[in-house]
Amino acid sequence: MIKSLERLYERSTRRPAGYLQDVLAHATNITATHYEIADEVFEALKRKYRSAKPKRRRGLGDIIAAAINVVTFGYGRRLADAIARAIGKTGCGCSQRQDSLNRLGSYIAGKWSNVFARMRRRQARPTPR
Repeated sequence: MIKSLERLYERSTRRPAGYLQDVLAHATNITATHYEIADEVFEALKRKYRSAKPKRRRGLGDIIAAAINVVTFGYGRRLADAIARAIGKTGCGCSQRQDSLNRLGSYIAGKWSNVFARMRRRQARPTPR
């Protein structure tokens, strides 16, 4: 089976460490854009590196990424990479932006939970007579 190297690199970002190296080690013919691998070997590697459970949404960046994924029918990252390459950038920066938004969302949630905790403590205090 002949597969695209670009798709392999994209897929390897969602797979556990070692997936990319393992696939390339089992490839029989590698060109600049494609690689060739036996069907049964490829299926075995997919099973070996399959994620146990889907990644849990943990922050604002993950929620926005999921929404973009739905709106673009799963082509959001590819589209962003293509636009970035067209304007001369090396990458779209999606992952960095998603991580930044996750940290920002956690920070905001932490601040609001502190505000609510202070309000509850104030309400729980007995009023002086």
